[in-house]
Amino acid sequence: MGTYVLPFGLFLKSHERVREQEAMAMNLARGMGIPAPRALTYGAVDYPGTVPSVLMTKVPGQHIGRYPTDQIDFEVVKDDLTKILALMRSFASPWGDAICGVDGGHIAGHYIPKSPLPPGDNETGFYQNLRVAARFDRAHLSKRKMEAIAGAEELFKLPPHAIVFTHGDMQWHNIMIMPDSHISAIVDWEAAGWLPDYWEFSTAAIKRGRWGRIMNEEIACNVYEKEVIGHFNLFLTCEQQLIWNW
Repeated sequence: MGTYVLPFGLFLKSHERVREQEAMAMNLARGMGIPAPRALTYGAVDYPGTVPSVLMTKVPGQHIGRYPTDQIDFEVVKDDLTKILALMRSFASPWGDAICGVDGGHIAGHYIPKSPLPPGDNETGFYQNLRVAARFDRAHLSKRKMEAIAGAEELFKLPPHAIVFTHGDMQWHNIMIMPDSHISAIVDWEAAGWLPDYWEFSTAAIKRGRWGRIMNEEIACNVYEKEVIGHFNLFLTCEQQLIWNW
């Protein structure tokens, strides 16, 4: 299980978490004009010892973490990513107000409790699904968990957000760049879907490192400050479940 560089400019991703929706997401992104691998085929066999896989084209460049920091022009990266995100967010969802995967179905990802999560008819329904998955109503909660739930509920009380096409894991290791720092591709579309507009930035900021600050403070200009705080609290309500189950 893992990733494999193949001859003829091909790349294979094979893992128990691989879903057909990932292949659909990267081809949807390409159709929007986003630099991404082209998914060629998805395969899954119901047989012991086998795992699903996606065959795709190999993209140029290396992810940001492969370069020494002093060799990266982060202004170039930010400018390219700002344009990419604006393009992604310019398309209307074919599923209306639903919070869902690219195919209108379940939502998967590192920051989704009990992933894949059933779609919500709207943002309110999505939040209710999150409450159930994160078990907000379980007994004998610690003070820390109760405070985290209260913080997550503040997120859920905010006015409705626009529903936009979202990568769902826009961390530095999923952004491929060339030696001149220009972005060559966005990879790993397993968490993509139609999600509230803050989700791209709040998930990036959860790790609270340099990249999270770049996404939240410099690219989004702190527009989603309340959402980032609320989403971090949501993460705290179910962090062990997320880490172990995805």
